[in-house]
Amino acid sequence: KIKTIKFNENVTISGVFMDSTGKVLVNSNLKLNINGKIYSIKTGASGLFNYTMKVSVVGINNVTVSYGGNTNYNEKTAKTTFKVAKQNLIITVNNIKETGYGSNVTISGKFMDATGKTLGNSIIRVNLNGKTYNVKANSKGVFTRSIKTNNLGINNVTISYPGNKNYSAISTRKTFNVVKNNVTVSITSIKQVENSRNITITGKFTDKNGKILMNSQITVKINNKTYYAKTNSKGIYTITKTAKKGTNTVTVGYNGNKNYNRYTLPARKITIS
Repeated sequence: KIKTIKFNENVTISGVFMDSTGKVLVNSNLKLNINGKIYSIKTGASGLFNYTMKVSVVGINNVTVSYGGNTNYNEKTAKTTFKVAKQNLIITVNNIKETGYGSNVTISGKFMDATGKTLGNSIIRVNLNGKTYNVKANSKGVFTRSIKTNNLGINNVTISYPGNKNYSAISTRKTFNVVKNNVTVSITSIKQVENSRNITITGKFTDKNGKILMNSQITVKINNKTYYAKTNSKGIYTITKTAKKGTNTVTVGYNGNKNYNRYTLPARKITIS
């Protein structure tokens, strides 16, 4: 009897060839038929034969071993079956680093079967917080997906494969943390308006990765007075206010919110003559 094995594993078909008196028949040529494919095998010194092959058909596999006969012996055929089950799978997922809000997180890993065979060009499902992305593994079974984060706190990732006729389904889970992101407020220009005491301050508001943050309120402090400016679609803010004669101290910053940290740019000086 041939025990049940799994897809892509090796099966060994073996037996002994003898006559009706129990005499082993050595060096005899036999035909082995597995699911319609024929192989030539030969018995050894003890009448033993064996043949090892990698199985590729899930379900019941049919085996026939036959002898064609000669001047001394009649033809003989023996039949048996063995079962091949679906193979198990392995998805390894690389460590997912803590990520700032609005930044891209990279989810990557490797897809293989339980024998270690990599399964290239397979479609893996990556589900992040309920949204599913289809990701194709490369020829080495490696998959990578970059996704923009938008949920603070613990984020849940499920990486899965639905299975097919040869492989069982698999699912594995990971989590990673999303924290408030750091920001930068710059001053790109600060100048006096002609001969007046007005000054115009212009700058840009981005997160630490350089992503522009539009429609955001920037704090502009001239000496001890605080004003507010709003960034446009390009993350640019501009504000014109009256300053005092002499040296003025200008500080710009962002007060922060649930997604972004507070930030203050070191003070700048401008002199009004």
